[in-house]
Amino acid sequence: MTDTEITEPKPIEKAQISLWPTYHMPLFIIGLIVTLIAFVVFVQRVQHVLELFTVGIFLSIAINPLVCWLEKRGISRAISVFGLLLLIIAALTVAAWLIVPRLVNEGTQFVGDAPKYLTDLSRQIESLETRFPTLKHNNVVERLQEQAQTSISGLWGTLTTVFTASITAVMESVLVLLMIVFILLDPKGVIGGFRGLLPDAWQSEGERITLMAVGKVQAWIQGSFIMMIVIGIADSIGLALLGVPYALLWGVLSGLLEVIPTVGPIVAAIPPVLVAFSIDPMLSVWVIVLYTAMQQLESAILMPLVMSNKVRLHPITLLFFLLVMTEYLGIFGAIIATPVAAILKVLYLELYYRRVHGDIPPEEKDDPVRKKVIRLRRKKKAETAA
Repeated sequence: MTDTEITEPKPIEKAQISLWPTYHMPLFIIGLIVTLIAFVVFVQRVQHVLELFTVGIFLSIAINPLVCWLEKRGISRAISVFGLLLLIIAALTVAAWLIVPRLVNEGTQFVGDAPKYLTDLSRQIESLETRFPTLKHNNVVERLQEQAQTSISGLWGTLTTVFTASITAVMESVLVLLMIVFILLDPKGVIGGFRGLLPDAWQSEGERITLMAVGKVQAWIQGSFIMMIVIGIADSIGLALLGVPYALLWGVLSGLLEVIPTVGPIVAAIPPVLVAFSIDPMLSVWVIVLYTAMQQLESAILMPLVMSNKVRLHPITLLFFLLVMTEYLGIFGAIIATPVAAILKVLYLELYYRRVHGDIPPEEKDDPVRKKVIRLRRKKKAETAA
């Protein structure tokens, strides 16, 4: 068997292409419908538990390459796992010590000043109404004012419930941390359990598809982390230079919402624009320019550099999954829409497209994740042969 056969299946001859026997089609469709219904009901019943497990698995996937790197250099896996987790916790603690006090101070101050900003916002809107009577005739000002009050009041309510949510988050974080430890200490046991579901004839293909899916998740996590840090810092600095109050608060909000594709950056821009507008309409224009410029830089430079070339999702596909996942799982669905779409694309290409058309599309062959999987499998074959 050649390296190509081990790493990438040969194109399927047209005469050999057959998804399944035609006489099994009715049973397959019925079974698929029943399975989907059962899956939907199951997810609805245990949605929150599945959310915690998803977070634990995704974080384990992100940390595992570092653990493997240390293990190859002679450090035992247990020491690597606990050492990395302690290092991560220490880094988060230092970051929290440096940022959280000021962040809480700005959040508390904003909550106290929110009525003043609403009053100033109303005054600015009324001045626009005086200067542009057409706005009053079309009720544009009233609708804008209602939207502004709703946005600020909603953020106010969110900030006042942070303490209660934090207690729950701490407890769930401990559970997720334990899950990460167990997965990283014995990943082969977890993978072996899933591989046991596949017949022997599907083991090689299952391994290849799993490695590609894991590679997509790793690319998404790494890219999202980098973009959250860069956008959060850049927006904080930009808003501070413009003189917008609570620049750190809005920068952190921008960084956190960066994980939600397309919609997140737009939502993050609304509060600072409204606050800036309540001070000076021209200042709000500069804030819009800042956020627009950051989005252009992200789309043109940052996104292709750290994520797009690896995740490879069309914007329409991503938007569709974002809407569907948000409708079904709420904010958590919006966060995981990108990796879910990437995994389903891998399954579509490998289990359907390849069998129908004989091979994957030519443009997919230079996928960095696919090339990495091929290198890993060739290396594994060489080690096994040795």
